Amino acid sequence: MKTKKLEKTDIDLMTDIRMQYQDNNLKLGMIASDEYLINQQLKQVENAKSECFEKLNTLRVEEQKIIKDLEDKYGEGQINLDEGIFIPNS
Repeated sequence: MKTKKLEKTDIDLMTDIRMQYQDNNLKLGMIASDEYLINQQLKQVENAKSECFEKLNTLRVEEQKIIKDLEDKYGEGQINLDEGIFIPNS
């Protein structure tokens, strides 16, 4: 079978498509890399959020213990921290 010479316009069309594929693949690679980094950051945010919720639970437990200790010491009532006073329930 005899080979045929491609016309310049056909070569240009195929070259253009090849370059578009390369550009597109480069963009896909960059997007995938960005996505990976964003997912890593999201994991860090989720971990930080979980730590904050754990701390919140710890603070609630500590608060309940302090409230119980104060009720044992002063009885039931209200505390005004601004004035530093205890107001007993009537």
